[in-house]
Amino acid sequence: MCAFFEYLQKKKATSKFTKLLDENVKKAINHKEWRVEYMTLEMIKQKEREKGREEERKNTEREKLRADKEKARADALEAKLKELETKI
Repeated sequence: MCAFFEYLQKKKATSKFTKLLDENVKKAINHKEWRVEYMTLEMIKQKEREKGREEERKNTEREKLRADKEKARADALEAKLKELETKI
């Protein structure tokens, strides 16, 4: 177990297991098809994040417009109330 932790920290393979692990890690890193799949997946995830951010921007704008409209309505009602109070 100690050799495994040493491998994780220092990338130094000292046991039979860590040497096998290191060899397979290097194969995976150099596997062209996997690299293409990984990069394609990362591009898809990036597009989805951008799409989500754009959607959130639109929702924020919509919410701000709604809040502004409600504030204007509340201000108008408050002004009307003050007007009525002065008449009483």
